[in-house]
Amino acid sequence: MRITFERSGGFAGLVRSASLTSDDLSDTQRIELERLVEESSFFELPADLSGDRPVPDDFGYTITIERDGTSRTVTTTDTAAPPSLRGLIAWLTATTRRKGPA
Repeated sequence: MRITFERSGGFAGLVRSASLTSDDLSDTQRIELERLVEESSFFELPADLSGDRPVPDDFGYTITIERDGTSRTVTTTDTAAPPSLRGLIAWLTATTRRKGPA
């Protein structure tokens, strides 16, 4: 599995992007990532989940996941993300922060 993750916006308007593959992860991290992708039903989500109204200082996210020859990109924000996707966003934010930019 390969993931490209971009977070933009917030108070400072910064853009942070990173990419990782499941090969970059420990067994524990890989299992957690796979669980979060499945629980979010990522490959069934609409491509645009950004919501109707922009919220000042909201973070925006673009997540692309490639798995088993299938690729899906989903765009959302903090306030518009469905609860099922928030765990994946939190995990990606924390993991890519530790890993550093791509």
